[in-house]
Amino acid sequence: MEVMVTYNVKTDLDVANGARGRVHDIVLDGEETAVSEGANEVELKHLPSYLLIEMDRTRAEKLDGLPKDVLPLEPISESYQITMPSGEKRTVKRTNFRSQQPMPSRTIVPKGRR
Repeated sequence: MEVMVTYNVKTDLDVANGARGRVHDIVLDGEETAVSEGANEVELKHLPSYLLIEMDRTRAEKLDGLPKDVLPLEPISESYQITMPSGEKRTVKRTNFRSQQPMPSRTIVPKGRR
């Protein structure tokens, strides 16, 4: 699956907004149940621990135990506090799973994030 970095993670290594690559692997949270290999859709209870992304271009050195140009990247979560018209305050958590490409036929979506 092709991906695009949407934040400046490490600009001096070319892991920055607009950088492209492909998902090499998805490392699930340790509390997640096993996922069957042929599943078209999987509902997760937790965000993945990290994704291994094979970058199209990077200045990062090869990491031990990983193929050349493959880097571990964590999903980014942000929390915001909003005030409802009633005056009630709520916290909203957003995770960056934006897609710059059409979604593939096999997608992992954390539970409650649809």
